[in-house]
Amino acid sequence: MRKQICKWLLVGLSCAASLSAQEANTLYFIDKNPVRHQLNPAYQPEGKFFVGMPGLSSLNFSLGNNCLTFEDLFQGKTVDGEKRTVSFLSRYADDGIDHFLDALDDRLRIYTDYDWMLLSFGYRIKEKHYVTFGLSNRADVQVTIPKAIPEVLLKGNPDVDACKSFDIEDLMIESTLYSELAFGYSQAYNDKLTFGAKYKFLLGHANFRTHFDDLSLTIGKDEWKLTGDGSIDISAPSVEITENEDGTIDDFDFSGGSFSDFFGPSGYGSALDLGVSYKLLPELELSASVLDLGFIHWSRNLHSLQKKTDFVFDGVVYHIEDRDTVDYFEEYEEILDHMYTVKSAESYTTWLTSKILLAAEYGFWDNRMSLGLLSKSSILKQRIYEELMLSANVKPWRIFSTSLSYSVLDGEWHNIGLATNFNFGPVNYFLAMDRLPLKYAKGGGMIIPTTTQGANFSMGLNYVFGYKPKKDEPSEKLDSLTKLKEPEIPSVPDTISEKEQQIADTSLIIQAEKEVLDSLEKVAPDTVAKVIVPDTVPVSRPDTVAKVIVPDTVPVSRPDTVAKVIVPDTVPVSRPDTVAKVKVDTVASVLPDSLNKKLLEMEASSEQEGELIPEALYGVRYSSDGHLMLLDPSCYPLLDKIAKRMKADPGLKLLIRVHYFLDERGEEYSRFVSKERARLVRGYFVEQDISIARFDVVGVGGDEPITTNATEQGRKQNCRSELRYIKEK
Repeated sequence: MRKQICKWLLVGLSCAASLSAQEANTLYFIDKNPVRHQLNPAYQPEGKFFVGMPGLSSLNFSLGNNCLTFEDLFQGKTVDGEKRTVSFLSRYADDGIDHFLDALDDRLRIYTDYDWMLLSFGYRIKEKHYVTFGLSNRADVQVTIPKAIPEVLLKGNPDVDACKSFDIEDLMIESTLYSELAFGYSQAYNDKLTFGAKYKFLLGHANFRTHFDDLSLTIGKDEWKLTGDGSIDISAPSVEITENEDGTIDDFDFSGGSFSDFFGPSGYGSALDLGVSYKLLPELELSASVLDLGFIHWSRNLHSLQKKTDFVFDGVVYHIEDRDTVDYFEEYEEILDHMYTVKSAESYTTWLTSKILLAAEYGFWDNRMSLGLLSKSSILKQRIYEELMLSANVKPWRIFSTSLSYSVLDGEWHNIGLATNFNFGPVNYFLAMDRLPLKYAKGGGMIIPTTTQGANFSMGLNYVFGYKPKKDEPSEKLDSLTKLKEPEIPSVPDTISEKEQQIADTSLIIQAEKEVLDSLEKVAPDTVAKVIVPDTVPVSRPDTVAKVIVPDTVPVSRPDTVAKVIVPDTVPVSRPDTVAKVKVDTVASVLPDSLNKKLLEMEASSEQEGELIPEALYGVRYSSDGHLMLLDPSCYPLLDKIAKRMKADPGLKLLIRVHYFLDERGEEYSRFVSKERARLVRGYFVEQDISIARFDVVGVGGDEPITTNATEQGRKQNCRSELRYIKEK
């Protein structure tokens, strides 16, 4: 029996040194981490899909207690002229036992758990939906020891003539080993709100738990007595308990068995993760999650022990002449064996250690930096253990981001955490620790942290696909987008013939026509566009004028709407300060008849449902103020007209599909600009008290061009805003 107890202790100690934990909290605010959804299932990884390196996707480690540090157990002292490390039980320690007991809380909680992700992947469905899958192996070990137990063992009863009772009902040991098959789903309901949920199917491999009622220890000078009810439940392979005729324990054997014995489940269970995130402001995001809300029902490899009698220790008779032949431990072993009887085993249920996370993050510098606040509550045996973390996060580029945290745990503010995340192309690697040791002691060739109560370590290797790194920041690209290249004016030699002069004048006329047409896309109603005539084009006769030929009417997206252009018949070119004034009554896109007809036919035959608003195709215009994208005021009257109809018909929804052109900056940038423009349009309507739920925004990008992107004019024509009324059924 003694050998078996020692064996179990060694197994427990080895587990405590090798188990690990759920993902480090410091990773919560690093949004480029593909497995961040483990902390909140509402978070969607970037890119189209990710896959974890088998066995290395996520490996997490945790080990510690709630009150003791290395310095509470050991002291550095000078003994006989040598520097030595002595335990608190040594006679050389300063107030060793008293110092140790003062450091203890009412309950000493020792814990260790791990989460080893074996397989992991996720993929995006369209734009708003993300699905994840994970297979992991997990363990959770929790031990609670009332302070009364070490007090009695170390100091006993100071009043030898009186009996004293200690309440030790909180004594608890629970250990669980299981595998988890997780299916996660998240949906971005709109630009601000995202929901997520994860269902977990659990396969229990082994469990050990104790349960005590009214457990107390009474000590006096004649005997020590342990009273109360208690039981021990075990569900694990390779465990054998034999009993005597009276039902007491004859032998307790743990053969260890083979690794394959633990593949067969001893129980089954389910768990649920829930998460939500909400952008209260563009800079402020609130989020919450509930993790491991579930249970395991154990029904195989069952063993149960029931406390039968009280434990009474009244001393051991010591015979000096038998000191080398008598095993005095047998007397204690006999008492322990008769304390418990073997009980008919029945299936039972255990609950996981659930966690509640509440977080807020405020970003600045275009969200390249942020401050985060995270509250984490762990629920174990109807007790709540609190942790609060402050975090400073730096995310300057996709390739690198880092987070520095400061946590209060069990009332102590000395827990600094650090997390780093790297994205080298498709390869993602992260490393994090919640409690960085800040003070060390050297001895025996080892470096030992002296002031930390535990460690929480996470690392992982994943591959992220479907993400194209940007060469420039979006604001810089948008700014460059608004800079239109000035048209080149054909040069004319100093001496030209009459025929060459006619060709030059014709080129000037064509260029003037182009500038007039281009101006129509940029001016607001009832404004004047100035077409500046170059002052460097010589003509054969100073008094010669070039005629600017412009049609009286220009077709726009609606056949019954035209832009009236009033231009003088002649534009003098010999005077550099002369300009042609163009008055525009109605601003719309200037398209040739054939192209205009093609566009209307394409939009009318589109698979999109709803009533197309033709005048909005090019009537919705955009401008910029520095790096800020804006709606051009010229489109306000049109948007007001649409808003009026939306208010008049509450059952009407609006689909906003914005198109853009595709160039060397790539599809992702094209979709980014088009979606931002669609959000601007939606924002205009929301400001007029129309519910955001009545709008769907889609950034088409350059996927549906109507003409070539090779020319400036073609790119302008491909940029259009497709608005459709949709009647709710």
